[in-house]
Amino acid sequence: MSRILVGFTGATEMSRPLDLSRLEEEFRLLRRIGDEVGYEGGLVDELHFALCALGDQLIPSLKRMGYVLYPRRSAMPEVGELARRHEVRLGGHGSYLINLASSRKALRRASKGHITALCNRMEMSGGMYGVVHVGYWKGVSRKEAEEHIVESLEGFADKLPVPIALENAGLFKAIGPVDFLLGIAERFRNVTLCIDFAHIHATTKGGIKSKEAAEAVLAHVKERLGDRLIVIHVSDIRWGESGEVRHVRFGESDLNYRAVFEAIAEEAPKNCVVICESPDRANDTRLLIGSLRARFESRKTEGPCDRSC
Repeated sequence: MSRILVGFTGATEMSRPLDLSRLEEEFRLLRRIGDEVGYEGGLVDELHFALCALGDQLIPSLKRMGYVLYPRRSAMPEVGELARRHEVRLGGHGSYLINLASSRKALRRASKGHITALCNRMEMSGGMYGVVHVGYWKGVSRKEAEEHIVESLEGFADKLPVPIALENAGLFKAIGPVDFLLGIAERFRNVTLCIDFAHIHATTKGGIKSKEAAEAVLAHVKERLGDRLIVIHVSDIRWGESGEVRHVRFGESDLNYRAVFEAIAEEAPKNCVVICESPDRANDTRLLIGSLRARFESRKTEGPCDRSC
């Protein structure tokens, strides 16, 4: 069976105080899905810190948007213990307030604070990685954006307790072409990539419609980053002129999700986590895991010439 770890993005908002009973239900659900499908590759819950704000940032307007304080670090070991009890591993998704490309030094400094908060909580819960959106193009050129991001990560990223995975964006106004992020990741040993196929589909205006298209992305990333841990996000997506509109269930838009599953099963890096971001968390995660398992099993039964002769 494959070493690929598979799971979903957490439904429980990481906040202060933490709802530990709801978190445990989430871990229990993921474990049940894995057991029902018979998947032996390992399960991951990507905890949702996306609406977390630092204390001095939590102004009334952000509260109205749903932002909350980070959970206390002291609460995270219990989160890790609950996950281990259900044989679930952990990742984390960083705050949407992060913008390492900003022309404002104060905002870049606060963004580093967010990344530190995320990674420290991942370390204290036994987590594997933290996913980060690097920011927006607003007010900066591509060259300036890259300079700001690299400057922010210099002397910082490689000291973090867990790797950070830079996620390609789904909106044209956000920073996130895969090649741009690969260029940054190659500069730091503790920085890797989170490939969101739905976001690629949105920003290429429907470009992920074949197995070959998905395989090309994976092959390119493997060539550039080698054996580093790679995170992959999958869902279907509605998109428009600005890029991403919203994530939807598999089959509700025009991304060829079955081709993506097949490409992942055949071409994903060995050190890989695949996360379902569908709003129908239970059913679509079951579909993802079941599809990968079936593909791995079919490869076991193929003869040496079944695919190459």
